[in-house]
Amino acid sequence: MKQRLDARGLIHDRNLLKTDKHAPPERPWCVLTRKATEPASRRAPRRVAVARRPRIAHLCPTVAQLSVDNPPVSNYLKLTNVKYNHICDLREANNKFGDDPMVKGTAHPARFVSITLIAVAALTATSATYAKGLKIGFSQVTLQSPFYVQLKEGAQAAAAADGDELIFLDANGDVTKQNNDIQDLLTRKVNVLIVDPVNPDAIAPSLEAAQRAHVPVITVDRNVHGNVVAYIGRDNVKMGELSGKALVAALKKKGVTSGKIIEIQGDAGGTVMMDRRKGFHEAVEGTGFKIVEGPYSEYIRANAVTAMQDLLQANPDLKAVVAHNDDMALGAMQVLQEANRKDVLVAGVDGLSEALNATENGNQYVSTSLNDPRYLGDITIQTAREVVAGRKVPAFVDAGTEAVTKDNVKQIKHDGLFGEYRPKVF
Repeated sequence: MKQRLDARGLIHDRNLLKTDKHAPPERPWCVLTRKATEPASRRAPRRVAVARRPRIAHLCPTVAQLSVDNPPVSNYLKLTNVKYNHICDLREANNKFGDDPMVKGTAHPARFVSITLIAVAALTATSATYAKGLKIGFSQVTLQSPFYVQLKEGAQAAAAADGDELIFLDANGDVTKQNNDIQDLLTRKVNVLIVDPVNPDAIAPSLEAAQRAHVPVITVDRNVHGNVVAYIGRDNVKMGELSGKALVAALKKKGVTSGKIIEIQGDAGGTVMMDRRKGFHEAVEGTGFKIVEGPYSEYIRANAVTAMQDLLQANPDLKAVVAHNDDMALGAMQVLQEANRKDVLVAGVDGLSEALNATENGNQYVSTSLNDPRYLGDITIQTAREVVAGRKVPAFVDAGTEAVTKDNVKQIKHDGLFGEYRPKVF
């Protein structure tokens, strides 16, 4: 008897499978068709039901899918764990699955399992083709910083380039709103969920809800303390350390070997803040300089201006300022220049083009670390596609960074809002 397996993994053989009598009445087996999923009772001739575990449903969004809240009950849901090079070993297939209630009673149980395996393999092999027109949910921490605006725009451009739908929701720094936003995205049946968390612990209920809905979750820019497929970002400890070391080197080049360095911090409890602070402190440790920790300014320039005005009054003997992003560092430099304190050096992180111009054309802003947000958004969408396609991705997808000082600033393209740094990731 001939079996034909087309490009979509559909098996055309009306005699090999007999599923109706084994289908639980409350959970009728679904049949793969060209258009939509149909109950077994409406199955047309020469269409064969292929059982798959819920995860596979998300790998093939343009093929009929099994409902994620209707998990099948038989052993062959684990078929995707079987090595595909063993598909043709009918005896092994029979031994593994011959007693399954769905297989038992068919004319050729081993052949049934083999063909089902081939279907799953074909679906997986062609998943890159099926991973088109995805519905991608993106819950962003805030849009109050140019970095996050550019991250959003990079993700939108990457999604549109391949015909994917990106549903973007801004939490505006509010944990409660972010949890509600994620629930909204899950209700909209997204294929994959991207989260830039307000707080690494506070979205745990939403992560659990995504897991129950079998929606894979990836995080960007900030990681979480929970079960996610991948975290896309940059090594923020390294970024803080690179910028801090460049600042100390610039101070020593001026003959300054000790004194106060004011640190303007990002957001309280944020993983990016904690990592960048760690990197700065490691760079300064043992150098003779003392770090004075300033208030949390939420990565917003206006907040940093207010903070720097108070810090300058309280610490007139400061030697330098380091901030957890360039926007805050530029706000601090504005206050210093208005107070005619051009002797105080400034460093930041993120590679904002305004900061690179200040480094290139002046002597006060001495260092930053590249953190191209548009490329980060691009890589995030690429990672989402890889996940939906069933390909293995690293737990940490590193988009890379590099320190920028007066020595190399002219080598960095920075005619946009941020300096470009785009090493190949995939």
